[in-house]
Amino acid sequence: MWRLVFQHEQPFTVTIDGARYEIGGGAPGQESSVLFQYGGTPVSVEVTSASIEGRLRLRLVAIVQGP
Repeated sequence: MWRLVFQHEQPFTVTIDGARYEIGGGAPGQESSVLFQYGGTPVSVEVTSASIEGRLRLRLVAIVQGP
């Protein structure tokens, strides 16, 4: 299992190898994470947001192995 940890100021969606994770809320410094299983194959990660006004304020702050 792997966890991606993001800081974000608006809601966004993370799609990892076709699995979608909706992340709500958002404020300066707010952290949210997505836990996914890595099967040893290439991983495709896409981040999108419907509420973008100019740019998406999002930062990947950690990639952690384990729960």
